[in-house]
Amino acid sequence: MRCTACASGYFLDTNYSLCVPACLSGYFANALSQQCDLCSSPCKTCQTTASTCLSCVTSTYLFGNSCLSTCPNTTYINNGTSSKCDACSSNCVTCSGTVSTCLSCNNTQLLYLQNTTCVANCSSNYFLVNNVCTLCYSPCRLCNQAINVCASCFLNGSSPVYFNGTCITQDQCPIGHYLNSSNSSCETCSSSCAQCSSNSICSLCTAGYYLFGSSCLSTCPNTTFAINLTSGGYCQNCNNCSTCSSSSVCTSCPASQYLYTDVCYSNCPIGTFVSGVVCQVCSTNCTNCQNLTYCVACLTNLYLYSATCYANCPTKSYPNSTSKTCIDCPSYCASCTSPSNCISCVSGYSL
Repeated sequence: MRCTACASGYFLDTNYSLCVPACLSGYFANALSQQCDLCSSPCKTCQTTASTCLSCVTSTYLFGNSCLSTCPNTTYINNGTSSKCDACSSNCVTCSGTVSTCLSCNNTQLLYLQNTTCVANCSSNYFLVNNVCTLCYSPCRLCNQAINVCASCFLNGSSPVYFNGTCITQDQCPIGHYLNSSNSSCETCSSSCAQCSSNSICSLCTAGYYLFGSSCLSTCPNTTFAINLTSGGYCQNCNNCSTCSSSSVCTSCPASQYLYTDVCYSNCPIGTFVSGVVCQVCSTNCTNCQNLTYCVACLTNLYLYSATCYANCPTKSYPNSTSKTCIDCPSYCASCTSPSNCISCVSGYSL
């Protein structure tokens, strides 16, 4: 029997001219015509109207009551629920596969994508690039300014030492820097050091400074003198001096020594005498003396008398060529050539 209209509660299946209580898949019960009408493509199933989809054909996805070729932002394709567009997590603008696998984030809420999660702040080893938390480049442990500008390095990595935004090996600290093992970084030597092995141990000084032990000084201490080099100098020990201007030129001496002609003496040389902390040259006619006015020995052609040198012995004395001294004549001689040879007599005596 072929039906052309149906009783209440039934709908006409026009393909088979039958009245059915429920329409076949791909059709919907049209309450107005009381017929089973075909769903509109791309609806696979529908209800109420031809375009009110309940499921979708292949390669389309149900979003509300519509079938779309791609899911809109804030939704993702949920293949486990008949290819529906399900809402992403509230933090995600786009997501894929699961509700919390984010592809982009709501930046107006100051959220940024890190791997597949939206976060308020990037992790310490990530850096924000175009609103995406991007992993620092190896060998950086931390980075700033850019993903390839290191802020610190992996201590157990192949390049564990931080220097000027890079990670290097322990032997790569440049000249003028030293390895600080406490924080595994290359630190700058002090301003007076050109090369150093720590903040307090210099091996070469900058210009205008001198290496003394492991320190760079602007002036060398006592008992040393400065030797200048192109890039800085060093302090060399004096040779038996308290102070000196070179290895062979003393400017002052240790206690109980005396300076003479840039050399320190325990005893002043013959021809000089002690004057304070120096040896002073005797007067012109003396070859040895105790002071400027007290001669002990005279030049070859002179004679010593009463600590003074004479070319001719004074009156009442005569020259002794052996001792190079003037010897007093006997008391009765006014002049003589020897103790027994008066030339003239004093008053009251006659030859």
